[in-house]
Amino acid sequence: MTTTDKHERKEKAVEVRKETRKPEKEAATRGKGRAVPIWVYAVAALIVLVIAGSVAYSSLYLPSQNTPVPTTSPQSPSLNEAKNYSLPLGAKETGLESCSEGKIKVLLFHDPYCAPCAANEYIVNKFYEKYGDKADIQYRFVIANSRKMIAEYGLDMVYQAQDYHVCAQENGVIQEFKKCFYDSLKTDGVKYIPLDSAELNACAKSVGMDELALGKCLPTARKKVDEQLAEAFELGGGTYFTPMAVVDCRYKVNSALVEQTYCAVAKTC
Repeated sequence: MTTTDKHERKEKAVEVRKETRKPEKEAATRGKGRAVPIWVYAVAALIVLVIAGSVAYSSLYLPSQNTPVPTTSPQSPSLNEAKNYSLPLGAKETGLESCSEGKIKVLLFHDPYCAPCAANEYIVNKFYEKYGDKADIQYRFVIANSRKMIAEYGLDMVYQAQDYHVCAQENGVIQEFKKCFYDSLKTDGVKYIPLDSAELNACAKSVGMDELALGKCLPTARKKVDEQLAEAFELGGGTYFTPMAVVDCRYKVNSALVEQTYCAVAKTC
């Protein structure tokens, strides 16, 4: 074999090798051009999660075919069941037994010349208007804050306000009389100035108190005031204050809390 023949064979072998490697390169090139983007995998994973979540929700929360479907809506609790009738924090037990007969008895201890009593008038009047037919509400008129006025104005001048309030309650016009009383009350800038007989009579007349009945009531009113004072000591456990409310003879509170206490005892409002 000549040198020329050897050279030709060598060239042919090189060409054959090139032709053999060409399809491999083309296949590799095609593979690189068709690479799947990452976001496609992310979307696919999200779809799988949504499907899995829907299946789980259906199995946990949706009723099966065997689950009975309610035909009526659930009944709402009554108003009384929904409320929590509890005594206010300021309520104190008197240690006495219930004194109510039919209607719950509510005693409102009131001093006409008591500034806190005047401040609570709005609350007490609203309670009286709201529960006057449901509860047995009675006022008790006692000397408390007005003791300080006795030294300056005298016992009779101070006490006669209680006397007139007692008679107004007996004549069924206590709410009207109290309003007239407070509308007429004056101060010296610091303290109350007690109303005199003429001013008290004017209030009695303006609310329609019968003069004859008033004339019979006033002479015995002072004794009733003293009896109510003794009652205040008994229900208050040896002491008392104004404005004080005693509910069912069992609980004493500041009169600002009278409605909540009444509702707790009555278990309704």
